[in-house]
Amino acid sequence: MHVSCSKCSIEDILEFSKNPDEVFLEFLGRFDKGLVTEKGLTEGLADEGIIRSEKEIKEMIGEINPEKFIEEILFSKKDFISEYKILKNSEPKMGCKVEELGLEKEISEFLNELKIKRFYKFQEDAIQEIVFGENIVIEAPTASGKTEAFLIPVIQRIKKESSQGKIFAIFVYPTKALARDQYPKIKNFADKIKINVKVFDGDTKIEERREIIETPPEILVTNFDVLHYHLWHQTKFSSILNSTKILVVDEAHVYSGIFGSNVHYIIKRLKRICKNKLQFVAASATLEDAKSFCEQLFGEKMQLIKGAGKKGETDFVMLFPSLRTQRKLMVELTKKLTTKNHKTMIFSNSHLNAELLAIQAKKQKINIKVHRAGLMANYRMSVEKQFKEDKLQAISCTPTLELGIDVGNVDCVISSTIPVNRLTQRIGRAARKGQKGYAFLALGNDPISQYYKNHPNDYFEDIEKTYIDPKNPFVEEFQILAMACDKPISKHELKEHQGTIEQHIIKENIVESNNRIIPNFEKINSVLNNYSIRGIGKSIDIFLNEKKVGDRTLPIALEELHKDAIYFLAGSRYK
Repeated sequence: MHVSCSKCSIEDILEFSKNPDEVFLEFLGRFDKGLVTEKGLTEGLADEGIIRSEKEIKEMIGEINPEKFIEEILFSKKDFISEYKILKNSEPKMGCKVEELGLEKEISEFLNELKIKRFYKFQEDAIQEIVFGENIVIEAPTASGKTEAFLIPVIQRIKKESSQGKIFAIFVYPTKALARDQYPKIKNFADKIKINVKVFDGDTKIEERREIIETPPEILVTNFDVLHYHLWHQTKFSSILNSTKILVVDEAHVYSGIFGSNVHYIIKRLKRICKNKLQFVAASATLEDAKSFCEQLFGEKMQLIKGAGKKGETDFVMLFPSLRTQRKLMVELTKKLTTKNHKTMIFSNSHLNAELLAIQAKKQKINIKVHRAGLMANYRMSVEKQFKEDKLQAISCTPTLELGIDVGNVDCVISSTIPVNRLTQRIGRAARKGQKGYAFLALGNDPISQYYKNHPNDYFEDIEKTYIDPKNPFVEEFQILAMACDKPISKHELKEHQGTIEQHIIKENIVESNNRIIPNFEKINSVLNNYSIRGIGKSIDIFLNEKKVGDRTLPIALEELHKDAIYFLAGSRYK
């Protein structure tokens, strides 16, 4: 336990055994004997590997000239500084001039209006390959211009191939929030070129749905949950999807594990109902082995196009909280940064940690709000808006904001322990305008963090693998049923799933009729309705005074929402 005096510089570290009072009495006893001195403590802590010695920190800094508040953090003697360095982004390679790419006149004119005179090299390559009809993966950092790299060629194709009244391209995002965030940017561009774009998701109103079905847009923005539901229900909406020529999947790295395995099958199902051979475009900021992962996800050969990103430098510090908790460290970092007027995003890995951090930060007079799944969409959007408009200094968030939702200018990112490729995604949110950025990785008080504390280089090598398993028997079994619902399975089809099809026939989930396999809806309806492609349970709504204020998924809802439980919601506590 760390004991210090707020009026003078004495401090000591003692063994914590039973209670704080005993520790304090021992501290006083040591003080009376003259054993408590600041210098002795610092050297002792450095010798024991609890903090870094000043000499080691100076060696780590080398010729870097950190700002005063960064120096204060490095020499605070409260944490072990595992790593300090400047992260530099390589300059993006420039490509051809806009008018040299042979784009439609309206596209070039609008790009000139936007003051875009020249493409980045990766944008030029992506535009050419997509226009040519190739399947590609665009891998480039956050805020590097990936959206333009796939939007411009899609619009070019629509103008050339004229497909009014039919869906030409589907843009899929992992969440409704991200789709709604990107929609205005896509629509703004498309409107100028007189291309129709619409968003179709769970929040689309009935009259808007009717309009989309009666007059399909050339570009449809949606998510895989919507495609899955409408395909197996054979709705009017699913019938307008068959004209699609291009499927664009943004944030492709999200489709890992069970979710990605389901998405692999939804893509396969979309191929079955489409009249044209589908072209695939994937985009991702951080994806280990992007080409082979996307080839497995789409079941097609893909071509990789890599791009560099933003300019600017980021100060990066990895700290281990030796003498306090991880949360206390993160709150203090937030306080230091917001005092300097640096807009800050603090990433926690759980809802509870994000809520508790915000509560403790508010006690420090920090202007902060929570952003996480389970809060109402309008509340989350108001937090994003306030942060964007500089009415909020900090956001305490979970991975919901790891994706590219635009929250405006961010100077600093503080993150709890996370695999390095996801940390890169988080850090990518800072300094997008080319200004100086700051990033802090606050290690936890757990054994893995203890290891990284002493082996920071290993942290940068330990990349989280993105994977899918199409042969997962549970996913395959379910998705074959969904396929039979989308469109009857002919005898010569899906030979690779023959075993699963035969099992379903034995169980009478599907039946053979006129050389086709059709679903037995009475038997499988409830199975399909209760299945989540994200591998999570149903949502439980949370009400306050008869008004819905949030939700929580099962099974975790059982643990957190029982009688007399204390539940944290948007920085407040409820019983």
